Amino acid sequence: MSVPSAGSGSSLWLRFLSGPDIDALAISNSEIIAAVQEAVLAHGTGQVVVEPRVHLVPDNAGAGHFNVLRGHLSLPGVSGVKVVGDFVANYAAGLPSELGLLTLYDPRTGVPLAILDATLITAARTGAMTAVGARFLARPEDAREGLIDDHNRFARFAIPLRKSSAGQQTDPERFEVSLAHYANEGFGRILTLRVNLPLA
Repeated sequence: MSVPSAGSGSSLWLRFLSGPDIDALAISNSEIIAAVQEAVLAHGTGQVVVEPRVHLVPDNAGAGHFNVLRGHLSLPGVSGVKVVGDFVANYAAGLPSELGLLTLYDPRTGVPLAILDATLITAARTGAMTAVGARFLARPEDAREGLIDDHNRFARFAIPLRKSSAGQQTDPERFEVSLAHYANEGFGRILTLRVNLPLA
């Protein structure tokens, strides 16, 4: 989108990316993790503004609420506001529990640049943040990670598998029990656990 000069009378063009548009980009997990890692580094060097999230809780008998998140990246120079609806019972209607919408703005002029479906973006960022944390914060003796992945692609979490003091890897069956408990708590997702992935 080209930003018009002041007083030019030019039209503003707003880019819209739907969920299928984002899916069609076929962004790999490695690309997502690299982007999140870059954002974390930028935050650590003071090139990011992240304001505390706020909540909108409608009078819907506790069915769910909205999270409003606001941030700014000095490079590439973009500000954004994301609204994520957190409605845990959505699975019963075949919907993800979190539905998100992201709006991006030019921080120099306030001109809106884009509207994006942020449902997959939100899930991918959550999983990638966990993977980045495991990469840099896991103990040196942790050599593997497990991937908890639901088949609907709405959540992806990478977690380190700890070794016991005897040097034995944590029993994957314990993770399976945790996953079964998670699924039985009303989330209704079919989850799998994959192990023996390199913690790179």
